Amino acid sequence: MIFAARQIQEKSREQRIDLYTAFTDLSKAFDTVNRELLWTLLERVGAPTRFLNILRQIESMQRALDVISGICSSLGLQNNTQKTENFVQPIVPPIKAPQFYSNGDPIKIVNQFKYLGGTLTPTSSLDMEIQTRINLTSAAFERLRTRVFLNNDLKYGTKTAVYLAVCISTLSYASETWTPYRRQIQMLENFHTRCLKRIFGISWEDRLTHEELYRRSNTTNIEAMLAKRHLRWLGQVIRIPDHRLPRQILYGKLSHGNRSAGGQKTKILGPL
Repeated sequence: MIFAARQIQEKSREQRIDLYTAFTDLSKAFDTVNRELLWTLLERVGAPTRFLNILRQIESMQRALDVISGICSSLGLQNNTQKTENFVQPIVPPIKAPQFYSNGDPIKIVNQFKYLGGTLTPTSSLDMEIQTRINLTSAAFERLRTRVFLNNDLKYGTKTAVYLAVCISTLSYASETWTPYRRQIQMLENFHTRCLKRIFGISWEDRLTHEELYRRSNTTNIEAMLAKRHLRWLGQVIRIPDHRLPRQILYGKLSHGNRSAGGQKTKILGPL
C-alpha cells in the first residue's frame, strides 16, 4: 500500500493535480468488526486460506486492519477523528490549506505522515525518508557495534551477514517504492561505505577503493541493491492480475490533468 500511496503522489505531481489524502484511524476496531463478514469479504478478494487462519488465531487484528482498511470501512466502523489526519499535496501551494471534517470534527492537516513505516511529504521528496532510514540504521548499527562488529572472536563473514540482515534491511526498507535522485543515492552510499569501513577497521589512510571494499565484504554498492529491489518488486507487479491495485496504479494514469511543458520529475520506471 505504501507503493500505491507514493505512486498516486507521483502521478498527481506529474499531471499537475491537487492531491488530498485522509489517513483514518478506526475506533475500537477489534471489538466492533463483524468478524464473520470480514472473513467472507477476505475470501472474496482472494486472501490465502493460510492467511485467514492466522488472522482468526491472533488476539489483535490491528495490523491486519491496517492492511485491509478499505474492507473495514464497509463494515460500519467508526473513525477515530482524534487520530485521523489529512495530507495535502497541492500543485500551487495555497495561502491556507483547506479544512476538512469527519463527523463534524475538524481533521488535522499535517506536513508529513508516517504510513506503514514510510514518511510521506507534500513535495514527494525522499530527503526526510532517507534521513530517517539512515538514523534508524545508525541506531541499529550502534546496538550491535560492540557485541558483533567489533568482536574479534567473530569472522568478517559473520559480521557482514549480520550487517546485511539487520542494517541493510533497515536502511532499504520500502525502497522498492522510492524514486531517488543521485544526491540521495550518494547519501545512502556514503553511510553504507562508512559502516563497512568500521566493520573492517579501515581508515582513510589505507586508501582503499570502494570496489576493493565491496570485494572484501562480498557486498555491492547501494545503487545496485536498490536497482535489484526495484526490479524484483516491479517483476511481481507485472505478474499479478490486472485488477490488483499496484498494477492498476503502475500502468494507469489520472482521469484528468496534463503534464507540464519541459523536463519532468524522475519517475519510478525512469531509471529502469
